[in-house]
Amino acid sequence: MILDPTSGPDLSGRVRPDPESEVQRLLRGGSHPDLRVVRKELAAYSREDRVRRSMQTSISIEVVREFLIEPASRTRVVQGESLASKVFIVDEAHLLGREAQDTMLKTLEEPGPGVVLILVTSSEDQLRPTIRSRCQRVGFRPLDNAAMARWIDQSGLDMAGIDAEWAVSFADGSPGVLTELVSGGLGAWHAELRGTMDRLADGVSVIDAGKTLSKLVDSAAAVAVEGKAHASKAVANRAAASRMFRLLGESFRTAMRGSAAVGRVEDAERLTACITACQEAERQLDSNVALGPVFENLAARCGVER
Repeated sequence: MILDPTSGPDLSGRVRPDPESEVQRLLRGGSHPDLRVVRKELAAYSREDRVRRSMQTSISIEVVREFLIEPASRTRVVQGESLASKVFIVDEAHLLGREAQDTMLKTLEEPGPGVVLILVTSSEDQLRPTIRSRCQRVGFRPLDNAAMARWIDQSGLDMAGIDAEWAVSFADGSPGVLTELVSGGLGAWHAELRGTMDRLADGVSVIDAGKTLSKLVDSAAAVAVEGKAHASKAVANRAAASRMFRLLGESFRTAMRGSAAVGRVEDAERLTACITACQEAERQLDSNVALGPVFENLAARCGVER
């Protein structure tokens, strides 16, 4: 809305842009030159070969300089009387390194005319006080079931072949998580791995579970980088693995809630250990441990009765 000169109050008083405007067309096509989403994965598209080849587990200072500070200093491309000239969305802002936050501070303090910076984070405490003090907080809560149902109806999201009840429960009131679930293949993974995850949650060893998990992750990462000359397979592996850890973790948490509901508190220790194993596996992957051993160790730790 703030990038679109056509934005204004409708008959109900709500501010909306003209859905057929040129700006909305550009936004729908993901090609608006004055909207930038800054993520750690942008390192794979850096002009610097050293940055492209590096293992990125955070939003580095190089990414901030190249994809935020430099373009923020340039004039807008799309002209008009919109409220904002440029918008930068820093996704998972808590992944900004200390140096990156320090480097971004001047732009945050004195942005150019009409430049808007939006920091999205679920862990505000990981942002430095100097960053937090210069931001206006906008809190978001999960949608309730009725609002989530309305959003699904209006979104046009293709959920064919996906267990809708499970998907909505997994999303937990977040349209973004549900969209990622559909586009990232989590629905297909859930269908394929449901039996395996149930057995691991019960403390039953599953032969080749680790190999199956790592193969699915590797295949998804290969699809993500296919045809992209500067894309990093290592970065894609971590992104796909993160989705797998989320899927496994939610499976174990669901099992824990079910056990608690029927008074099987003795299962809590085993399932807590499985959730901890997922967290440790993600840290191992961030430390550049190979994909196969990470998932084989995770499956072995979960498939053991305690």
